[in-house]
Amino acid sequence: FDIIGMFLLFHWNYVSGDVDSRVLGLGLGWSIAESLVSRLAPMWVGARGLEFEWKYIQMAIVSNVNMVRFL
Repeated sequence: FDIIGMFLLFHWNYVSGDVDSRVLGLGLGWSIAESLVSRLAPMWVGARGLEFEWKYIQMAIVSNVNMVRFL
């Protein structure tokens, strides 16, 4: 799915913008999708509890670092 999405993004003239903005959009979309898929369920279930745990803050920081790394 990733390769098909990249192919469609770069070869269709339907999506406007230059190549740099397309690459930036691809990286941002990829990082958001990765963050939602891998961290949404643990954050939703675990962070709603009564006790505070630092691992959820750490997960949020790691998610932001990964977004910068993907971009």
